[in-house]
Amino acid sequence: MNKLSLALLLAATSGACVANDADQINEPTPGTITSDLDKENGGFTMDDEASLFGDDALFADAELEATRDPADPMAADPAVRDMRRLPDARLRGVVMTWGQLRPDLTNLTPKEWSGRITASRGAIIATRQIGFEDRTDALLPRDSRTSIGFLSVTTTHSDGLAMLLVDPTPDAAEPLTLTYNVRTGEQYVIDVNALAESPQLIDVDGDNKILAVSVQHRDDCATGALRGRWRKVAPNLGHFLGLILDHDGAEIGHVRGIFGERNGTRRMFGKLIGENGSFRGLMVGTYDDDGKFVARWITRAGETGRVHGLYREGPGGSIRHGAFLARWAETSCSDDRPLP
Repeated sequence: MNKLSLALLLAATSGACVANDADQINEPTPGTITSDLDKENGGFTMDDEASLFGDDALFADAELEATRDPADPMAADPAVRDMRRLPDARLRGVVMTWGQLRPDLTNLTPKEWSGRITASRGAIIATRQIGFEDRTDALLPRDSRTSIGFLSVTTTHSDGLAMLLVDPTPDAAEPLTLTYNVRTGEQYVIDVNALAESPQLIDVDGDNKILAVSVQHRDDCATGALRGRWRKVAPNLGHFLGLILDHDGAEIGHVRGIFGERNGTRRMFGKLIGENGSFRGLMVGTYDDDGKFVARWITRAGETGRVHGLYREGPGGSIRHGAFLARWAETSCSDDRPLP
């Protein structure tokens, strides 16, 4: 499907941008990004910002896939509620996307993704639809606590789901798995333990990928995900912008940052704000050639957590439409996250 409409705008600001009219796109230039990479925290401050960093046009231009709450009736199922209350139950949020990981506006060939995602035990609840359009995509009526059926077709962009996994027996000998059966016959299996250690990328064909991240649900710390665009403006130089998600995939703020190589070191810096522009943290980290990045999350109180994600540059050298998906967590529940 052609996902060129944007319902959710993304954030942006830095000394890298020049002030322009409100409807003009303030794309950071190679010169300003290079200059900011040499500043403390990439030139980002711990001050509050305007909503969307006051740069609506740039984030409208990012064309992020819209999301919606599917109101999954399984969330109110009495057996699922009882399962969640078990003393040993483990809850994990999973964000999974499929389609063009880095949007390709020239790709108009429909790709069929309709099928079913099944957990090997426990229960699975859909908490957010990502990129679903009424004419081609939908969740099917729930007929199982462990399985979600859906219709999905993509072209230029991607679709996805944010899900809550309820594992009543996390110490069982058999690992918890997610199996994605596509109606065209393909099957993809994800080990949730492996997903807990690192974001997972599955190559399907060309730039059609399946990408997944997982975060814990815990009362003693906050976790969530980031998703957005990774924009190269010159070799090994660029900026990124996107959404901050909570552990259920709901949008709670925006992120913007820069990346580039300076003196042989690949650096990335970013700033996270709430929906109203309130400061939520800085990102200070590194990225590599394999499409991975790690960063420290720093607040006014000091180092607070970590960010761990995957990125892809735009297809065919495009500077417009790379993409990234990451997870974030407070330090108390991020011991498995690598340090930059």
